[in-house]
Amino acid sequence: MKQNKSSELFLSNARRGLNRWPRWLLGILLVLFMWQAVGAIPFFTVCEYLQNIEITQFQCDGTQITGDSVLLDYLLSNYMFIIGIIGVWIAVRVLHKKTLTQVVTGRKTFDYNRVVYAIWVGFLLHSALLILDVLFIHTEITFRSPSFSEYITFFLFAVVLTTYQAGFEEIFFRGYLLQGLSLIARNRVVITIVSSVLFVLPHLANPEPFEYGFAPYATSLFMFALFMTVIVLVDGGIELAIGYHALNNLWIGLIANTEVTALQTPSLLIVPIERYAMFPDVPVQLIVYIVFLAILNKKYKWFTWKTLMPGNSK
Repeated sequence: MKQNKSSELFLSNARRGLNRWPRWLLGILLVLFMWQAVGAIPFFTVCEYLQNIEITQFQCDGTQITGDSVLLDYLLSNYMFIIGIIGVWIAVRVLHKKTLTQVVTGRKTFDYNRVVYAIWVGFLLHSALLILDVLFIHTEITFRSPSFSEYITFFLFAVVLTTYQAGFEEIFFRGYLLQGLSLIARNRVVITIVSSVLFVLPHLANPEPFEYGFAPYATSLFMFALFMTVIVLVDGGIELAIGYHALNNLWIGLIANTEVTALQTPSLLIVPIERYAMFPDVPVQLIVYIVFLAILNKKYKWFTWKTLMPGNSK
């Protein structure tokens, strides 16, 4: 596969600035501290208040705020990711003496058009899957008629905060960590697998794997991370990954969620799930990723079938 200029520059940017391993280790610890500790202060402050003061509208069990509206829990939970992005910026600027742009893309500037394009393509693919499900699989999807005012309010916050949430995870896992791993291992397969495993680990604390099945959930997440990393390495930046990641999370939050979820949302639909299954869930997910990759490749012309299968060329 022929690498484009951005793809080559993306990983080579890891060697810019100050890059001795103690700085990377300190940078990772700093980001984790900002994300999981500093970012969580508002949530635990409010949670402590709710546990000590009787307010019938809201309750907190230490991990989630429930009550008359899901918005409070959503706002406080997503605040952590904004602080996480600040943590990455501090690590990059102070410890490594380079720009955040050099961590997230091999292009001169961040390409917002790529983000928007990935969102639209992801939306069309998710919509097609939902239509096929309704027409042929006949899953008993429930329309739950959320409050119009609450849904619109949540929608406006979600468009911004979910994008930040997806942005942080892409910047940290497929920007900062991926570049750091490339300084240790030059093999792209190795850094793709390792970074994908690291992405899966914090998500295993979510309630979904314990409710619906650990192995299928972890496999699905690993495939998602693997696919996002491949897109980043081929394209030379995290823009497309941010777009698809944001759309995926917005779809879950606004269109079709499950009953047990890490973030309660006023989604239009509830998809009934008793257990995650390796089949057909994982193969369907793989097909969606292959179609998405084919669409992106058609637009950005990363490779041709002849470059993938040189033995077939004359």
